[in-house]
Amino acid sequence: MCDDKTNQEKCEQESFHGQLKRMMLAAMGAAAMAQEEFEGFVGKLVERGEIAEQEGKKWVKEIVDKRRKITKDAVQTIEENSLDGLDKLLQKLNIPSKKDVDTLAKKIDDLTKRVDELFQKNNPV
Repeated sequence: MCDDKTNQEKCEQESFHGQLKRMMLAAMGAAAMAQEEFEGFVGKLVERGEIAEQEGKKWVKEIVDKRRKITKDAVQTIEENSLDGLDKLLQKLNIPSKKDVDTLAKKIDDLTKRVDELFQKNNPV
């Protein structure tokens, strides 16, 4: 499927994004399942009278809040790592960054102004 170099690089990029997406979906699914199990466990404790309903709600809220924070931190870490990976891929493919393009555009503007100045200096009207 990935025969020549160009196709192989494209496949590597798609594979990277696909793996990242699958990891995120698996993590979200595992977290959702764990939350459901915990809520069920707390519900049974409340039904048996082993804990008060308010205490059970408090436990569930604490777990949900912790999971959200962990998920947010994990997403941020993955985004940072994927951006680093994307930068490395762009360098590997020899694709200029926005900074490179902006630097070249500024140099072109400066050279254009200089050429215009020299032209006007050598060809007075």
